[in-house]
Amino acid sequence: MIRIGRTGEGKIFERLRKGLSPEKLDRLVDRVAFKTLAQLVKASPKKWFGQIRSGWRITKPNTGQRKLDIDPSRVTKTVTSVADIAKFVDQGTANNGQGYIYPKRKKRLYIPLKRTAVVWREGLKFGKDYVLAKRVKGIKGRKFVAPVRRAAHKNLNDALIALVEKLKREVKNG
Repeated sequence: MIRIGRTGEGKIFERLRKGLSPEKLDRLVDRVAFKTLAQLVKASPKKWFGQIRSGWRITKPNTGQRKLDIDPSRVTKTVTSVADIAKFVDQGTANNGQGYIYPKRKKRLYIPLKRTAVVWREGLKFGKDYVLAKRVKGIKGRKFVAPVRRAAHKNLNDALIALVEKLKREVKNG
């Protein structure tokens, strides 16, 4: 029988196992998630009254996992989900701004010109408060989520590498 190894390997693996415990990894993932949340809020467009920026949240499905999304319970005055708005702003509408949006139920699209005209009510003036259109051009996507997603993967990898390097130094020193 041939035995290959170094003495004290058991201590090294024991320290690595303790250093990479689910609780420590959970704290590491938490730190990266909050950093990513800050980057996502900063990258989100400022328009639309801050609905997208203030809608981001972190959920914890399991130990060592975090999910960044927009709170689905948040809705605007016109009962449109903020998550839908974020999707349209990030990915664009109507073939990424190249196509047109047509009405589905009526003959014309209602387009408010003032914030007070977002919801139809009596007393609004055509041309001043709102206009009607047969079609509207789609908006081009801002693509603000993809770079943050790539940065989140890089941040998590860097944090894991730094943790393993720290554990290796601790094993060598003591």
